[in-house]
Amino acid sequence: MARRPKGRRRPQNSLRIIAGRWRSRKIDFIDSIEVRPTPDRIRETLFNWLGTRTPGSRCLDLFAGSGILSIEALSRGAASVTLVDRNPEVVHHIRSTLSHLGGLDTVTLHASHADHFVSGSKEQFDLVFLDPPFSLCDGHTADNNLMLSTLEDLSAHGLLADSAMVYVESPRALDALTLPSKWQIDRYKRAGDVHYGLLSQSSGCPTNGVCV
Repeated sequence: MARRPKGRRRPQNSLRIIAGRWRSRKIDFIDSIEVRPTPDRIRETLFNWLGTRTPGSRCLDLFAGSGILSIEALSRGAASVTLVDRNPEVVHHIRSTLSHLGGLDTVTLHASHADHFVSGSKEQFDLVFLDPPFSLCDGHTADNNLMLSTLEDLSAHGLLADSAMVYVESPRALDALTLPSKWQIDRYKRAGDVHYGLLSQSSGCPTNGVCV
């Protein structure tokens, strides 16, 4: 008797879009040590947090990597997405993926370092995905943590619209970091070694980022 073939396991460099117009579609990404995609479970939590903020939003994806956060946002109705990554091969791959999905018309891609883009951009965004390499985010202050210094730059260069939200991933607990002035943690969870949350700016928030 012939055995029933086993179901094929999804390749390690493949991701599933969770919801929206591309629901259940699979995309692949470049197999690189610098690309650390946000897993399904974390993405589902993030977009549940965002709720109705995603449709119609202008999104910025710094350190884009796999591009899955932006692709998920577009699938769920984001108005536009700007993706930035310093690796031209990564940017080319994301462009090819979005072209295959039919989603390039509302997308801008930049092969650039995040700080160069932020300092030169004149746009404003409602939602920012900020997930730098963990090897550059080991410190507790903006002097030695790329995530925190990028938060400072986003504020200083006026890229954040009113009530903008910034999603971050970190190797360290978010409430143990010294957030830049006026930044606060709105939502926060941990999955394994990844600490992730939503941040926003508040005029009444102290410099340690703990708001009541």
